[in-house]
Parts: sequence; C-alpha cells; structure tokens
Amino acid sequence: ANTFYLRGLGYLRNYESVEQLDLAIGLFKAAIAEDARFALAHAALGDAYWQKYIKTDEVRLAEDALQHSRRALELNAKLAPVYVTLGVIYNGRRQFDEALEAFRQALTLDPYDAEAYRSRARFYRDLGRFDEAEADYQQAIALKPEFWRGYNSLGVFYYAQGRYEDAVAQYQRGLDLAPSNPSLLLNTGAAYWQMERLDEAIEMFERLLRLDAAHAAARSNLATAYFYRGRFEDAARLYEEELALNSSNYSVQGYLADTYHWISGNRDRAVQAYRRAIEMVREHLEVRPGDPELLGSLANFFAKLEQPDSARVYLRQLEAVQQPDQVGVVEAFGIGETYEQIGERERARAWMEPALRNGYGWVQVEHSPWLRDLRADPGFRALLASIDRKSP
Repeated sequence: ANTFYLRGLGYLRNYESVEQLDLAIGLFKAAIAEDARFALAHAALGDAYWQKYIKTDEVRLAEDALQHSRRALELNAKLAPVYVTLGVIYNGRRQFDEALEAFRQALTLDPYDAEAYRSRARFYRDLGRFDEAEADYQQAIALKPEFWRGYNSLGVFYYAQGRYEDAVAQYQRGLDLAPSNPSLLLNTGAAYWQMERLDEAIEMFERLLRLDAAHAAARSNLATAYFYRGRFEDAARLYEEELALNSSNYSVQGYLADTYHWISGNRDRAVQAYRRAIEMVREHLEVRPGDPELLGSLANFFAKLEQPDSARVYLRQLEAVQQPDQVGVVEAFGIGETYEQIGERERARAWMEPALRNGYGWVQVEHSPWLRDLRADPGFRALLASIDRKSP
C-alpha cells in the first residue's frame, strides 16, 4: 500500500496533465484497496480528485474529493497532509474559516511542511492578504528549494499583482531546475504577453505545443494571442479543438463565443455559446457559492448577450464583497471590461485603473475589439498618458 501511495504522490506533486492525475488516482485507489484504513492515501486521493476537478470542471469530482478527505480525518487526525488537503478543498469551496483552521492544524503538527505553506499562501492570496501570501510562498521555497512548483507558485502570485518581471525571474529559477516544464513555459509566455513582448509570448506557446501537441492551456493561450491580433477564425479553430477534448471548460466556451461574435455571420452561434457557458458556470456555483471568479464570468457573459440588468445582478454581488484594491489585477480589470460592456464607463475606469497602474491590462486596452470605444475616449486616453508604466 505504501509503495502505491508513494508512486501516486510522485505523479500528484509533479502533475502537468489530467492523464498524470488519473495515474495518481489509480495508484491511491490501489493503496486503499490494500489497506482501507490508510489515511494518507485517502487524503491524497481527495487532493487528486480536487486537482482534477480544477483541471476538468467535472463538478462531481469536488464531492468525491471532500468525502475522501473527511474519511482521512476520521482515520487519523494527527497527520499534517490530511489537514493540508482539507484546507485546499475548503478554500476552493469558499469555506474560509474551516480552511484557515485546517492550515493551522497542519502547521502545528508539522512546522516544516512546505506544501502547507504553499497552500496557505494561496488561501491568503484569495482573501487579498497579499503580504502574508508572499511570505508563505517564500517560506515554502526556503523549505524545499529544489522543487520547481514553489517558484512557479510565487511567479503566478507576482503575475496576479502585475509584477511581470518578478514573475519571469521566478519562472526562470524553476526552468533552471526543469527546463521543459510545461507550466513554467506556459506562464513565462503569459508574462511576456502582458509585458507586450508578443512575439516572445507566441514563441513560448508554440514551443510548448511542439513538446506536447495536446497541451490544453498552450492551445488556448495561442488562440487568445490570435484573437488579440484579429485572427478570429484561427482563434475559433483552436478553441473548438480544445472544447472537443474538454467540453466542461466554461472559460474556453466563453472565449469561443467571443470569437464567434467577431466573425461575420456567426452572431447566432455566439449567442448559443454564451448561453452554454452560463449553464456551465451555474453548475460550478453549486460547489463554489459566491466565488468571485464565477460571478465575474456570469456578469461578463450576460453583458455580451446584451442583457445588462442580469450582468448588474452579479456585478453588485461582487462589489458587496470586494473593491478594486482588494483583488488581483486580473480580476479587477475583467470586472472593468464588463462594466464597459454595459455602458458604465466610470465604473469601468474605477476597476481598470488600479490594474493598469500595476502593469496589467495594457495589451487588452491596445488590442481588444471589445474596448474600441474606450480607446477612443479622450478621458481614458488622458488616464493612460498619466500612468508611468515603468513603475508598479
């Protein structure tokens, strides 16, 4: 049982694909078949199910994850990894008090658990407690400097703050350890994109696809690059390919709807695609009620369906719990884009400005077809001119 467990843990800690998660799940199940009371195997299986849920958007996996994690706790309440897994799942389900208590328990049992620090950092990040998040990411790296994922996680954190040069520096440290790592290549490309090093970004995405022709995020990001370059048919083709492989991804469904919107004669297809994306997001709200990312997606899809009242319902829910300076730049700019879509330019500016001042959103402002009218607005152009883009 322990051999199966350790092999599965190797796949889980270094996974880059759903196939690797499936291998981990199979090995954890084999461990449990050998020893039904193996608490660590139950916890790891719960973690693997949750990561697969995040990757595939298959809602049923979220409940499987919670059941196995709770079973692990019943079997042994003295193991730090059990509480780490519970903390990750509770955080994802927006049960923040339970998540914080789980991480506290984990670090009480093992103050040197790097995964506990890295997972708690994500929790702090989601709550907008950025100083505490950065400190935990740094601590995770200090405890396990040979592990590429620590550098990747800190880079993703910096990226969300608009600190792209800092993000690239962390990704490079990770690439020094794992030169062909898909996540590091993908995230480096995304950072280059936001730095308007567009050709380098596209090269990174294409390099990753050469290594792995089935890499979903590389295909999606390349499609997004084509979209911002006005190559809508090429973008639609890539998004369609991705949905054929993963029909549960609501983000890709929304991106495909966007491309249809801008292809002449495809308005009806766009409407159908947005409606399907809305259905998919609502399924996730049953697992993650009140999740700002989901609420923001619903608002955006309704705005693009030209249903501003429905969009405002979700925007007001968002504003009840967070303000522009309390969220990451990606979320803030996205909310601003939605307000622009429903004709509330002052609110759009209020949400976009903090992101722009922190270095995020310039590619969208200059290239997005959704922001053409905003680009022509004299007041907004004056705002852009007032921002020193060299300083975060």
